[in-house]
Amino acid sequence: PQALRYPSRSVHRLSDASCATAPRLDQSVRMRFLDAMADLLIGAQCSGCGEPGWGLCTSCREALHGAPLQRDVVEPGDQRLVVVAAGSYRPPVSGIIKGFKDHGAWHLAGDLAASLLPLLPQVWWEGVDDGCLVPVPSSAASVRRRGFDHTLALTRRLGRHSGVPVARLLARPLPARDQTELDRGGRWSNQRGRFHARPGSCRVVIVDDVVTTGATLLAASLALKAAGLDVPAILDAR
Repeated sequence: PQALRYPSRSVHRLSDASCATAPRLDQSVRMRFLDAMADLLIGAQCSGCGEPGWGLCTSCREALHGAPLQRDVVEPGDQRLVVVAAGSYRPPVSGIIKGFKDHGAWHLAGDLAASLLPLLPQVWWEGVDDGCLVPVPSSAASVRRRGFDHTLALTRRLGRHSGVPVARLLARPLPARDQTELDRGGRWSNQRGRFHARPGSCRVVIVDDVVTTGATLLAASLALKAAGLDVPAILDAR
């Protein structure tokens, strides 16, 4: 059979010099293009401000690293519990936490944990050699609704960043009403005796997402102290 013949083609190879002079997109231009495509194709947006893009925008990520806040929660017997928070619960941070908890933005655990990491020396002023991070467990109903325990996920990521072990020493054996439905007095009575704690030998820093009246944190602290654990402080995302 006759051999097939293809027309010859001249291939033009670009020299290194011509490649070097070819126009290249600036990094910021490429990121804006990717953000626009993410918004167009899957509706991706920043949980803090709603701008289109992957994950958090630069300004909202910077807002997570504001001035930390410290407050004292008074326990029965006038004992005081130190609560250190990474900042106040206001936009855009409130939107970030809501996105993480309730809108499936589980990847934000890393950003929230990074905002808590610089606070560890404030709650373990004597060192963290025998310290452990204990998450406040979410209720069973909340875990079913959200599909995960958001405080546990946050605490595990913080433990991974810091090298401090995570210990699940708290449990909620009894159901409680949703705290958002209650006033200050109702929150205190709703959480009293709601936690059980397993004994342990570490100095505990409790980790939670948001502190309001401090009722949940106080109940968790009392349960841990009743189990013989030292609780020097509580760490909150906001």
